[in-house]
Amino acid sequence: MVAYKIYLTKEKMAVPKKRKSSSATKRQRNAYVISQHKKILKMVDARKRVEKNLEKMEANEGAIEYTPAKTVIAA
Repeated sequence: MVAYKIYLTKEKMAVPKKRKSSSATKRQRNAYVISQHKKILKMVDARKRVEKNLEKMEANEGAIEYTPAKTVIAA
């Protein structure tokens, strides 16, 4: 991948100058992109799980009678 770096000359003209990125930079960038992608996939999976659980709860709503949880404080 060739990145363009813009240098300003005395006449304030933008002159693009080619700058080759090193393979180490490419590897770093790829690793970052992959990690971000994995993070997004995890979030999507979590959202799907939550939606599935909500559907189950809605389906079972009539059958379950909710009782308020009692808090027990040990003396």
